[in-house]
Amino acid sequence: MSWDGKDFPVPEIKTMGDNSSAIRDGFVRQRRNLIGISVALFLYKKLGLVIDGINILGNTARIRDPSGVTLLLWLAWAYFFVRYYQYFRDLPDKGSSSAYHTHVHRLARHLAQEKITRSVRAREELAGKTPHVTFKKIDVYRAYTRPWEFSLWELEVEADVAYECEGGVEARSLGKQKLNLSWREMAVPKVKAILHVGLNTHFVTEYYLPFLIALVPVASWIFNNQ
Repeated sequence: MSWDGKDFPVPEIKTMGDNSSAIRDGFVRQRRNLIGISVALFLYKKLGLVIDGINILGNTARIRDPSGVTLLLWLAWAYFFVRYYQYFRDLPDKGSSSAYHTHVHRLARHLAQEKITRSVRAREELAGKTPHVTFKKIDVYRAYTRPWEFSLWELEVEADVAYECEGGVEARSLGKQKLNLSWREMAVPKVKAILHVGLNTHFVTEYYLPFLIALVPVASWIFNNQ
């Protein structure tokens, strides 16, 4: 007797990633909880508040050992921190990486334009002339978009150059060129792209700032216990 598994279908297992709307709602809720418990824990320790009772449905429950409130707050903080991290990881697309890549690619193309223009103006046959370079195509075909990657960026550029001469205006094609941008040349554009994402978009404050706020009571506890 053999069993091929057909009589017992495997149930479909759904993960949090199957419902992006529910994930977004849960993420917002856990972010609010994490920020709230972090601020409450910091103020509780910083201001030296003492809680000796809890009101439950109109009845006051006395706390014999108020120091135990600190433990409960830390447990709540740890719970909400883990929950926020889980929803943070399960978000399908945070947008910060795409915003960084888009901006750093735009800056790379602009840097390529400047580099090609300088090289054209430095040519001996154009000495004394003011060439105008028109770019028909600038493609980044190999990029290392992580800020810490120290590798060459490779671009393909196609442009025309026009300049005044005795007979009027002469124009010619520069053809397709391969252009490399070193990691040193790309250092400033990468920093600008990071600042752009941090200052001009909502991604940092929406997704990453809650982690920093959550670390405030931890840093305060470490500082006070040194």
